[in-house]
Amino acid sequence: EMKKCGLVVAESTVRRVLTANGRPPGKGNHRRGSTWAQFWNHHAPFLVGVDFMQIPISVVGKIVNAFVFCAIEHDTRRVHLLGITLHPTDDWIANRLRDVTADGASLANRTFYLLDNDRKYGSRTATVLGDRVIWTSIAAPDMNAYIERWNKSAKEECLNHVFFLSEEHLRHYVTAYIEHHNTQRPHQGIDNVPVGPWTNGTCEIVCDESLHGLLKSFRRAA
Repeated sequence: EMKKCGLVVAESTVRRVLTANGRPPGKGNHRRGSTWAQFWNHHAPFLVGVDFMQIPISVVGKIVNAFVFCAIEHDTRRVHLLGITLHPTDDWIANRLRDVTADGASLANRTFYLLDNDRKYGSRTATVLGDRVIWTSIAAPDMNAYIERWNKSAKEECLNHVFFLSEEHLRHYVTAYIEHHNTQRPHQGIDNVPVGPWTNGTCEIVCDESLHGLLKSFRRAA
């Protein structure tokens, strides 16, 4: 957020301020430029992580789970909402994937799609993706870590703070959070800048709010 506002702060200053406020950074050395990291960097432009997250909503006086179906580009961290449904059948999943992977669609240029071994994926899904699908191992969420982390962020920063009264109510919040994620939220994996193009003014620092103040973003005014 400081980088977006044109402020340059040394790591030692960040460490000092965090420590003074009772939030010291984690200890230990972190490997950089490891073989595994280089592997992901080289393959990131070709990969998309796909997954569901379950969100409880109220429907006709009872609580049911809605399934939010999203995809994330590994290199840009841009997230796409593929759909929201109460009944994620194999046909429904196949249709959503067909829409985004067809020629000229938002994810048509991606080579591989990472999916876990959820039983919701069936023969229709496999047919649509063909040899572009990569199935993760059973009980191995780290093999699809980017979309798993997206699910965690979406819940902790937004969706866990609201009780949803309908599918459309949930869709409004998911769409707003994805817009925030893709245009305003800085990401550590891409040098602490937002996903999409953004302009930074030279005047005072202002705070943009959305979803009644639930989401906040800082920038310098034009």
